[in-house]
Amino acid sequence: MNKTVCYLCRAAFFLFLLVPFSFGSDFQRLKDDEIIALPSKEKVVLINFWATWCQPCQAEIPALNRLQKKHSSISFIGVNLDAPENRGAIRGFLKKHPIDYEIYLRDGTDFEALMAAFDRNWKAGIPATFVYKEGKQIFSKLGAITEDELEAVLAKNP
Repeated sequence: MNKTVCYLCRAAFFLFLLVPFSFGSDFQRLKDDEIIALPSKEKVVLINFWATWCQPCQAEIPALNRLQKKHSSISFIGVNLDAPENRGAIRGFLKKHPIDYEIYLRDGTDFEALMAAFDRNWKAGIPATFVYKEGKQIFSKLGAITEDELEAVLAKNP
């Protein structure tokens, strides 16, 4: 009986060690070059860069969810920029702030190159939102965006 308890304790201990690293593992991770290729995924693509610790990012989520439902022909994509050691917070964040569109975790190494590929004026602030039509950027907003701002762009580009 003591051996069984000992084995269970060891198993629990190893599970305890692995759990923090497994959260977020069911979200697809993308390298920077894969993120840069996202604008050509569909006819019209909206890409929003966000993180769990970003208050303006949290404030945008309900509007992005509503707009995604209204403009279902547009591909809405959220790219999470949380550091790998913070990815355990994503699942809890999504319970409090549900996101109804595709989410990817950035698994890149050159953030400056990634920013430059989306907007030369992007200097690391988030949220950042970009809209592409047939692979060409038609809108970018660095910082928080309002639902009305985004609706004006999306309504013109179904």
